[in-house]
Amino acid sequence: MRELIRKIVKDYINEGFVRSNAPAEERYKHVADEIIKFMEHLNISSIPDYTTLANWKPDDDSNFRPNMKYLLQKYLVKGEYFQNVVPLIKSLRPKFTTSLRSGRHRVDDFVVVFSNGEKIVYNTFKMNGIYLVPQPKNFEFQYVMDGKLRTKKPDFYWAEKKAIIEVAGLEDRTFNKDYMKKMVAARNQIEKEGKTIIVLDYYNYRKNLHGFYKYVCETFGFPYDPMNFWTANMVKDLPVEDLMREVEELIKKGAAKTYGERWRQNKIITQLLTKDSDNLDKAEGYKSASEFKRETGIGLRISDVEFRKKLQKAWCESSGSNVATTIKFKELFPGEKLSKTTVENAKERFPEEFKVDRRTDICKKN
Repeated sequence: MRELIRKIVKDYINEGFVRSNAPAEERYKHVADEIIKFMEHLNISSIPDYTTLANWKPDDDSNFRPNMKYLLQKYLVKGEYFQNVVPLIKSLRPKFTTSLRSGRHRVDDFVVVFSNGEKIVYNTFKMNGIYLVPQPKNFEFQYVMDGKLRTKKPDFYWAEKKAIIEVAGLEDRTFNKDYMKKMVAARNQIEKEGKTIIVLDYYNYRKNLHGFYKYVCETFGFPYDPMNFWTANMVKDLPVEDLMREVEELIKKGAAKTYGERWRQNKIITQLLTKDSDNLDKAEGYKSASEFKRETGIGLRISDVEFRKKLQKAWCESSGSNVATTIKFKELFPGEKLSKTTVENAKERFPEEFKVDRRTDICKKN
């Protein structure tokens, strides 16, 4: 009887953690559908990360009580949520956004790193033909600190040089009080074992990723070209459309932006968005918000469709030259200012709307 009770209790306790043996695509779809229901019920548009979902608890007086931790553990194994379920949710609900604060960056097929610093290190080595091993299980090492035996898993292992690379992003004054003590103790132990450890100071560069990329190149003797920063900072599955919408909304706020919104706008423009989002091997980014506006037209007057219709009308009712279009525009719309440069920019940015060899057809529609 005692054995039977043990078996019943064991089966009851483990019931919620029996993994599904359904095909992968069915599992991903089921989890994606449940998370979409979860998000729609809570009226949120940013896809939660794995940890947030696993730790979610409903309000005491709420009748909405899905067990998200059970869902994730039953249907997924490590890494499948970020690499398979999140992209599926995005395809099913394109308006949902992906949180950039999740702390995870997919830099390669089946390779996820956990900070901007690690992302730049991995990509910089990859750009130079070297593939680092992230968080190598076979190179965990032990060290003694404060009388306790501790274990550390390295950020990267550089096989050719038999070197461990650590991207140090915290200092004693941050929430992790013992971080630097741990790093010193770990470093001493590794060196005693005759291994090499290279500790990169990411903490002092965490707000200057361009500078960190240069620092990584100089540390490892890689050729440095500031224009390669965007390739070093590239991730797979970047939610470009979401970022473009967000930055457009921020630009529209103009001088009414808060300091935090201005910082966010500049971060997206100068660190994340590139001129060709499909070119992962040689990305080229924007040096400033002004350059971004000039290149895309977003935030400029010419991005307004109604304004371009007025400009097109002036173009049609004049000889079509920049000067003539400017003069005619001021005649037609006396309350609005216009410069010849704006006309030039509109024609350059939207050439199909001001194509000379289609002028007759375009003007008939106007």
